[in-house]
Amino acid sequence: MSEDPGMAKKDHIQTIAYSAGMIVIIAVSGLLLIGDFITDKFEVLRLIIWMIIVNGGLFLFVKWHAKIFAYVCPNCGNKFEISPFMDFISPQFPPDKKCLKCPDCRKRAWMREVSKN
Repeated sequence: MSEDPGMAKKDHIQTIAYSAGMIVIIAVSGLLLIGDFITDKFEVLRLIIWMIIVNGGLFLFVKWHAKIFAYVCPNCGNKFEISPFMDFISPQFPPDKKCLKCPDCRKRAWMREVSKN
């Protein structure tokens, strides 16, 4: 975990808790919905339901993450926000960096994640 003063410890803990919750939801729903995949005549329906649960949870997680965090450019110091779509597709370097292009200086770099607060 980063000791960055711009990143609240509670935000790190909340991110870890939400990530763990997503893993549990994926695992439990997978076991419950896909458990008898080979013998059940509703296997396609179960697979579709599971995919909806997983994708819906992932969408909510990424939307929450984009709403809570902003990024700081190491080149010019600009603090900026990104869309949930960009948050989803951009590479993450754990625990608190993302490869993004700064809207101010237009340079691509590993931007530091900070709380919006």
